[in-house]
Amino acid sequence: MNLKSIFVSLGLAATFSLNAAQAAETDLVVKFVDVGAGLCVLSKGPESQMVYDAGHWDGQQCLKAARSFFDKSEPIDLMVLSHSDGDHIGDAAEILNEFEVSKILRTGHERETGAWKDMAAALKQENGIEDINLARTPLQPGERFILGDATAYFVAGWHDWTETSLNEGEDRNAISIVIRLEYGGTAVLLTGDTIGRRLNDPDDACKDAEAWMVKNQPQLLDADVLQAPHHGGNNGSSSCFIKAVSPQWVVFSAGHKHDHPTYGAADRYMAAGVKRQNMLRTDRGDDEGGYEWEYLSADTCKDESGDDSVTLVISEQGEVQIAYDTPYQGC
Repeated sequence: MNLKSIFVSLGLAATFSLNAAQAAETDLVVKFVDVGAGLCVLSKGPESQMVYDAGHWDGQQCLKAARSFFDKSEPIDLMVLSHSDGDHIGDAAEILNEFEVSKILRTGHERETGAWKDMAAALKQENGIEDINLARTPLQPGERFILGDATAYFVAGWHDWTETSLNEGEDRNAISIVIRLEYGGTAVLLTGDTIGRRLNDPDDACKDAEAWMVKNQPQLLDADVLQAPHHGGNNGSSSCFIKAVSPQWVVFSAGHKHDHPTYGAADRYMAAGVKRQNMLRTDRGDDEGGYEWEYLSADTCKDESGDDSVTLVISEQGEVQIAYDTPYQGC
């Protein structure tokens, strides 16, 4: 890694917050939007705008963030929908309808859900958008999307999963499109719901899509900031994958559902040397019990969406600032 960093620890979270408005014109700003139990990542840099996943179908938090974050006079250069689950494409139709989108990258895996049908209908209405559908146009790892001075690299992604035997839900997760976003020599790895374990596997298990990437594309995995696979579920964040990525910071996009992020995933990051205070979660205070990681949880608290977004700012020299948008006020 070529990393110069300025880290704002969670120990200062009560008094410090970071907002995109503080960024310089030459910075790349990446926002991990608190959409509850889903994923929405927005990025904006010099002459570029990108969406990676479009949030949960409930609450329109991704759409609300896009309205305040993006410059509507400029196009969204690239929209990536990692896979077809509704907690990742919930606001895709509204974003396509409201913003000019130049290019969309998706798996092409079709569904019968309302969120998928709405997205497909909105996409059909968009004339001139470049639709990169992996069912029709498979990409090779390493293919680049130029976003001004930033570059998005295609790491992995499939139309369907044939490598190993998985159940239907994990099949959809395994095909997730993984993107490496690089600016100033600093890299962010966006992983959707990719998986590399089974829920009750031992910690050294290395399987499925994560194992494929480690074996076939390790040079594309090394990154400074990692969006933890599958919201911090214990069927992702395998030890082999964490070692290959070697992140300094981890963001868990989680909400009050599924015991995410799990203590199993968090423990593997810490065992690999990631500091606990360098792991941020979009469900501060949440307490589901069970397998949920207890760090920053509060007894009997049910975290609501919209209050724990995380902003990452990367300077053109590769310096990093990362923190929550707002100080934590408790549950």
